[in-house]
Amino acid sequence: MHTSQQGGTDAFEVTARGQALPAADLLGWDKGDRLGVVVTAPFGGLGAGLLVGLATAAYFDVAGGERRGRNLYPEIYLIHVGGRWGSHASFDFWPERKEIFAGNAVEALRAINAQGITHLAVPAGEPHEVTHGFREPEIAADRIRQSYLYHPSGQLADADVTIATRDAGVLWNFDGVLRPEIWLDAMRDDVETDATKRDTSAESVDFRRVIACMEARADEVDRGSDAWRDAYAWVSRAQTDGFLAQAYARLPLERALLQLDRAR
Repeated sequence: MHTSQQGGTDAFEVTARGQALPAADLLGWDKGDRLGVVVTAPFGGLGAGLLVGLATAAYFDVAGGERRGRNLYPEIYLIHVGGRWGSHASFDFWPERKEIFAGNAVEALRAINAQGITHLAVPAGEPHEVTHGFREPEIAADRIRQSYLYHPSGQLADADVTIATRDAGVLWNFDGVLRPEIWLDAMRDDVETDATKRDTSAESVDFRRVIACMEARADEVDRGSDAWRDAYAWVSRAQTDGFLAQAYARLPLERALLQLDRAR
């Protein structure tokens, strides 16, 4: 719930088709909206990280919600397809049920519908047709208002939307995916030094559950891999520069549903 203390939508700069746009206007977030991000590659969700950050800020800023003072977790969901692609808990995909593991595109769409996703982000790649369960695409089309294409690198050819930020807290979330030990060391220290973190209150129990989950998933993806090195290079560069911009393409839902799995 640390994201409730991070910047609002005004911490983001948005351009759409080359024109500046108030960040809050891009998503048009309503009180019942939910973001779903499909990920099909190691640490792939980082490529949609600023969309996640903007949706999170919009969740807390929504009119009449008064959510920041209630320390809620944002309604964001990460749907891993075809593998376990690394914990993204540092973006506040929590409780752990908000990271969902689907074996294929059919299961992914079922999860999207089960969670009531209204804003969907899917990874770029070779599109392919899938035979979904009866009426699953129609159910999705009845509810999903916006669909976005992203690339795990954060850069995308033929993009029509750019989201940027200089907010250090938002940039810190990216590093937490790649180096969870930094978060874990700080959280373990909290448990050692703060007796309230060791009591039986629901909040303290949940705090320790976060630690246990992050520990269990810390080595889920090989951090000696090219995927880790490539992601670490651009995340580190963004932190050094104090600035990150990512590109996205808005697309119709029927096209988004062709991107729910790795191309065969």
